[in-house]
Amino acid sequence: MAVLGNNKDTMKLENRRQVLGLIRQQPLSRASLAKETGLTQSAIGNMVGDLLQVGILRETQSFPEEISPGRKPILLDLVPSWKTVVGVSIDREGFEVGLVDLRGKIVGDTVSLPYQDNPEGALDLIAQTVNSLLSRYKLCEGMVLGVGAIAPGPVNANQGVILNPPRFESWHKFPLRDELGRRLPFPVYVEHNASAMARAQLDSGVPYRSFALLIINDGIGLGLALDGNVYMGANGLGCELGHTSIDLHGRPCACGNRGCLELYASTSAILYDTRRTRPDITQWSQLVDNAWDGDAYCAAMLDLQAEYLAASVINLNNLLELEAILLAGAAAYRGELLLEKLQKQVQQRVLSKDVRSLEFCLSHCQDHPPSAAAGTVVLDKLFHGELFLREFGGLALS
Repeated sequence: MAVLGNNKDTMKLENRRQVLGLIRQQPLSRASLAKETGLTQSAIGNMVGDLLQVGILRETQSFPEEISPGRKPILLDLVPSWKTVVGVSIDREGFEVGLVDLRGKIVGDTVSLPYQDNPEGALDLIAQTVNSLLSRYKLCEGMVLGVGAIAPGPVNANQGVILNPPRFESWHKFPLRDELGRRLPFPVYVEHNASAMARAQLDSGVPYRSFALLIINDGIGLGLALDGNVYMGANGLGCELGHTSIDLHGRPCACGNRGCLELYASTSAILYDTRRTRPDITQWSQLVDNAWDGDAYCAAMLDLQAEYLAASVINLNNLLELEAILLAGAAAYRGELLLEKLQKQVQQRVLSKDVRSLEFCLSHCQDHPPSAAAGTVVLDKLFHGELFLREFGGLALS
């Protein structure tokens, strides 16, 4: 890895990072890059020449729409296939492995694997699957930037360790980064799955820079974006909205707290409470379908879920002044119904209701495989973190 020796070298590297980040957003001409960065045409030309030489950029005259008549400038665009990242999703429902390009798109097909309580055996199978995919698409070791692995939180991303997610006991305190790195010859980066999904949401072009992504399944995860950046916390633990209390004297949680939100508002919690009166309701989709068709009891249970969620969402927004609440997970099934109820609850009580509105919408995460979100963990290290130095540090010294 290149080591930067002075401030001039560091500035060169950061300028290249800025240029590549701008082109990642959309194809740009050299003149546009100079205008956006404030750098000279000569400096831009040198940087672009280096990036073209290593193959991460290409020249194109393809335009998304017509521009003014006359000679069209040569644009610079990212080469998505320059290198590949591996995305691994580890969850209570099972595992998924996929290959991801520089645009965050899945290369070929993803592979789903059944859940295993034995982490060692699970990682053996995951590593075999990764090698099989790389072989299938004829990708050698040098073509892989790294592995992004996501798991339910809390996760210590800095250490790459799964901590103590409820109902995930077999994986508690498991050193995922080290164990997966022992099986694969690539750098491994571990992150809370909700944080990775929030980053994937940002990369997909969502029209918000500050939002809360609620992932509601058997648990409740939160991916939090603030001013265009995913909030990770001091140790990379992300945010655990599901384990904030809405009742100080409420139900005891496996996390050690009482009255945790997910004990009341997760899909499994609402189903459990529903079945005490209506044992015929056994699936979340059944409850939602009934409410959609006018079943008053099922609609009331969704009202109750919205009331529980609103307590935490209001606190979150009063602290952070968000633009939007996005819904993902099992609760996004016909999620317009729950969102409508949640929006009504929140807008009646939120502090900022007289100043600005808080948007409520379904997340695009439902349309993307979780392994693609895992891949964004590595892409973030390339465009904003340590992998940029590894790949382009040598250019900064030239």
